[in-house]
Amino acid sequence: MVADYEVIYFAEIRCYWCGHDCGTVNSRGAPTTAPGVPLEYHGTGGDSRAVRSIGEIRCARCRGPVYAENHDKRREYQNFVFRQRRPRRPKVA
Repeated sequence: MVADYEVIYFAEIRCYWCGHDCGTVNSRGAPTTAPGVPLEYHGTGGDSRAVRSIGEIRCARCRGPVYAENHDKRREYQNFVFRQRRPRRPKVA
């Protein structure tokens, strides 16, 4: 059976030094802590970029190191397409 959804892993990014909420990261198919998995980083300022690890991300406020918390695994389902209606049998009197 083929799955009709895709697993996406999310995590919030916070600063060690000042506690600032720096944004979120997500990855498709592998946890955000897995080595060698590309991550999509979405900063609080609206910028979005791809990073190789969480260590490449720095706090925008104090340039300090960051960590990931509140790891979450979500399912993203494909859009469901209903079948077209077919004509019914004619009524017989």
